[in-house]
Amino acid sequence: MKNPVILLVLYIFAMFQMQLLHTIQFLSYVDELVVLWALYYLIKNINGCRRYLYILLLIIAISFYGIACNFSARIQTSWIPILTDVGNCFKVFVAYMGASLYFRQNYSKSCFRVFIEKASYFNYAFISLILLFYFLNLFLDLDMSPDVRFGMKSYAFIYGGASKFSYIFFLILPVLTINYSIKKTRISQLFLFIALALWLTSLRSKVLVFVALYLILYIYTFVKKKKFKFNLYNVGLGLLITFLILEDQFHVYMDGESSARYFLLMNGIRTMHDYFPCGAGFGTFATDVASTYYSPLYYRYGMQYVYGLSPDDPKFSHDSYWPAIMGQFGFIGLVAFCVLIYLFLKDIVTLSKSNKTLKMVCVFFCVTQLISSLASPVFFSFMTVWQVLFIALFINSGNKLPIKAKIRKLILIRRMRNLLYNSPQ
Repeated sequence: MKNPVILLVLYIFAMFQMQLLHTIQFLSYVDELVVLWALYYLIKNINGCRRYLYILLLIIAISFYGIACNFSARIQTSWIPILTDVGNCFKVFVAYMGASLYFRQNYSKSCFRVFIEKASYFNYAFISLILLFYFLNLFLDLDMSPDVRFGMKSYAFIYGGASKFSYIFFLILPVLTINYSIKKTRISQLFLFIALALWLTSLRSKVLVFVALYLILYIYTFVKKKKFKFNLYNVGLGLLITFLILEDQFHVYMDGESSARYFLLMNGIRTMHDYFPCGAGFGTFATDVASTYYSPLYYRYGMQYVYGLSPDDPKFSHDSYWPAIMGQFGFIGLVAFCVLIYLFLKDIVTLSKSNKTLKMVCVFFCVTQLISSLASPVFFSFMTVWQVLFIALFINSGNKLPIKAKIRKLILIRRMRNLLYNSPQ
């Protein structure tokens, strides 16, 4: 990990893992190896991770609580699916904490800049290729348009689905943003906006929200040269834009009783009610493990007859986050996971406060992940593991002092300068 080239290889691999694992199955475990590496480093440096004490304690508490729910509900009591689901539920948080400790202690600013420069050159070439095929796809049948939305063909490049294509921009945009803040060249700015335009070609409603959010943050950071603040006006404006753009998609997914997401949400609430205040336990509802071992709850609720939720075709059975939390951990677990995610996102924003560009990147990550969690299992996903790995790199590289100590040092320097300039001659 100390070598920028190794990180670049991982960065490129993260963009293509979804495609590669269709032909090379064992590559699906690469992100799991990253999580194990992060866990090893976390345990190895347990005395130095006081910063993450509350997150670690909360993860341990939820783990024991969830296992207790398993043996109370008696729906899933086999240890292999339980422990597998424990890993899936917390891998994003473990990856972030372990990577943060590693990069803070081992990665210099010079190596960080080398990585950003090389990754940006790769992105320039990759974006050019995506743009070329976008125009070719307008005139030729390249099978790169999975559906039609708003009267236009969506674009998915080689990813098969527009949502999968949309994911890669969560990796591309942070690197291009940081690169632009360092170089301030027209070419770096041009590719940044081309990337945003290509992201919009997926024609996903949430992408409209994300691009609007990015542009607001861009104006604050690079035009007004200010740090974005979570005040009432900014939060209210963001919620209004989100509601207006996502309202139609809410009706598409939730109004019909044939929707898989409708069944997952309603039955997640039902499970939370039936097992109140606890839940059914790990691997029992709306997760990958619950789908693989096909939870008895699905038969109880008749979900085996719903398209995308059947034992033979369970492609939508783990396509949610909060229904899984409600079903598996109940009301108590729902509150605990809200606290866990709050502590996780708060740490990311806090560590980025000393630099307005990093804060922009981190605020963008936090808000987009929260919005995405309403319709997808982002905090269970291997894709988010890659995101937090690089977020940890961005906010910790070369940052040898705790953030508060740096701020105090800057304040002290400014006070000394003021005393020198204002002292009588």
